[in-house]
Amino acid sequence: MEKIPVGETLRGAYEFTFANYLRLIGVSWVSSALLFALMLWQVMPYTAAMAAAPGDAGAALFAVSHLLLFEAGSFFLLTVLALGYAKVALDRPVRWPFFYLGFDGDFWWLLLNFFFVLLILMAALFVISLVMAAVLGVFAGSMLANQAQAAPAMQGYAIIAATVIYAVMAFVFVRFAIFLPAIVVVEKGLGIGRNWALSSGNFFRLLVVFIGALLPVIGFGVGTYVVAALFGGPQSNVLNTFGSQAASLALSAHIMGFYAQYWYAMALAMILLSPLLYGPLFAAGALAYRAQMPVSHADAFS
Repeated sequence: MEKIPVGETLRGAYEFTFANYLRLIGVSWVSSALLFALMLWQVMPYTAAMAAAPGDAGAALFAVSHLLLFEAGSFFLLTVLALGYAKVALDRPVRWPFFYLGFDGDFWWLLLNFFFVLLILMAALFVISLVMAAVLGVFAGSMLANQAQAAPAMQGYAIIAATVIYAVMAFVFVRFAIFLPAIVVVEKGLGIGRNWALSSGNFFRLLVVFIGALLPVIGFGVGTYVVAALFGGPQSNVLNTFGSQAASLALSAHIMGFYAQYWYAMALAMILLSPLLYGPLFAAGALAYRAQMPVSHADAFS
């Protein structure tokens, strides 16, 4: 496969996002508004119940049901958004371009593809969890024998475990999913094997593209907590939650309460920021896909 130009792809993704900002708003505002409403409806009861009774098994069970519903709804809505953005990036017609909820054939193919990727990710994380549990078991005896070293060792283990999990997630996304919206729009059908073939020999290039395209999402997340810490008082300072599950849950509940109180402003902000957060990611996948196509396939993008 051709080597993907990292700088050109990222530059093109951001240029596309800003140049097509209003078109992307038209494609994404319905999904973004529904996603925000779903968050308030399902995540807020979850955080309130958990914060009110940390460690309560009944509250945790109640929370899981709401969280699963939110995750399922988010899965559908983000698939809609990914497909709409890919169609705009590939110059394909978008039906109802200013009120887009594209539950067409392409949507169901993309949803099926994403579902299989999710299964692959779950299987990979399950295997990794077994391996890490076995490693932890080997060292458990020595750590228990030396309590002074137990806490630092567990902190180091937690950092390593988190790094491995994120690395596995990035690998699965790049090798199985990064091209899927574009593949479905242009080629139709299942595209996991095709994504694997197109990403062959380009993993680290695509990983850099993936991280670069995610910078707005990362910046938004960090910025949100910084603003909350500066203006929301001690109960909004994320630094006060480290090492305390109760404090972390209280912070989440406080933020959800803030969203609920100012829902109109937060919903508008989510709609207006949606193209800037997701546009570079899905545009980068589409542009990288186009870079992999032979000249004989150029008519596919006309």
